[in-house]
Amino acid sequence: MYSLTSERLEELKHGDEELTYYGDLVAEMASELLSLRQRVAETEWVKVSEGLPIAGKRYWVHMSNDYEVIATYTETKGTWKNDSGEFVANVTHYMPLPLPPRESEKESEVG
Repeated sequence: MYSLTSERLEELKHGDEELTYYGDLVAEMASELLSLRQRVAETEWVKVSEGLPIAGKRYWVHMSNDYEVIATYTETKGTWKNDSGEFVANVTHYMPLPLPPRESEKESEVG
């Protein structure tokens, strides 16, 4: 099976002899594949015990009581706060929120 890496993508973008014929199209498809892989990887639950997220960003968090909310991680004493500014306790897992829909994915507005 062929494994695509970011290094291989750079080779494709710079005229790899093996794929010169397809050029930009292959590089564009490879870039999109890497982007999709990244989006999938970012949608998996991460255990807090395995690492903490970037402070100041919003995440979907899972708590030990099996509730889930959207919260922001703060570096101040390693706390989580919901959108109302209330502390969120006993967070066991988190994941990044999905990206907003792309323009091409949005339905046309009904007016």
